[in-house]
Amino acid sequence: MHAFGLQTVFVPTLSSINGSLWSVSLEITLYLVFPLLLVAIYRFGGIVVTLLAAALCVTLSLTGASFGGLLDGFPSDPHTLPMRLVQFVIGMALATVLARADLGRLRQSRQHRTIAWVSAAVVGLLAVLATTFEAPSGVDLSMWGLSGATLVWVFVLFRPGRFLGALEKLGQRAYSFYLIHQPIVLLSGAVAVLLPGPGLVVLAYAGLVCLLLTCVAAEILYRFVERPSHQAAQRRYPTIYRSVGDPTAEKR
Repeated sequence: MHAFGLQTVFVPTLSSINGSLWSVSLEITLYLVFPLLLVAIYRFGGIVVTLLAAALCVTLSLTGASFGGLLDGFPSDPHTLPMRLVQFVIGMALATVLARADLGRLRQSRQHRTIAWVSAAVVGLLAVLATTFEAPSGVDLSMWGLSGATLVWVFVLFRPGRFLGALEKLGQRAYSFYLIHQPIVLLSGAVAVLLPGPGLVVLAYAGLVCLLLTCVAAEILYRFVERPSHQAAQRRYPTIYRSVGDPTAEKR
């Protein structure tokens, strides 16, 4: 199932290798419907498609729809594409808005920056509350998708500089960090329980060591797997990369 990226379709297989790999399956299934989503957004608009995706997400979470058997948990499990579709569509709708926006003028507007910051804070708080009070997963996922969109809008309003440059470098390595963090956390946890000292103290220094190990492993994975893969794709499809840009290109 993992070899063909089907673990979010066959939900019981999700964590059988590395729990983080569920997102790889999610992305593969997204790519299959991505062209249709593009057509839908350009035909009906980002707001309409986002509302439809959110309605689908909430409906599935409330009904708990499942095909049963080998497909038990699909399509209402929070890891599956039908449930996560709203988050991707929100990002796509935001991209269409940003492509048309006059960012230079917006960056000069103090009022707009204030609205963006307040919106991000309010939506972020609502997303935290939805998770804390165990709202239906459809509502929870929709709120976090909207929260991510407001944060992207906030950071778009920043002027280019060292701060954004540092965040960009972290962002380039974030996916490798995500993919490798769970095995390291689990292995570190098995060692941490054997270490001497009060629980909170062990948690503090073992957690710091675990974080450093994950950062090092993520850097290795990024440099020797992820970045070379993007460079190979750039050589294979130069026209596409010239038109959309290389999201992982290092600034030189």
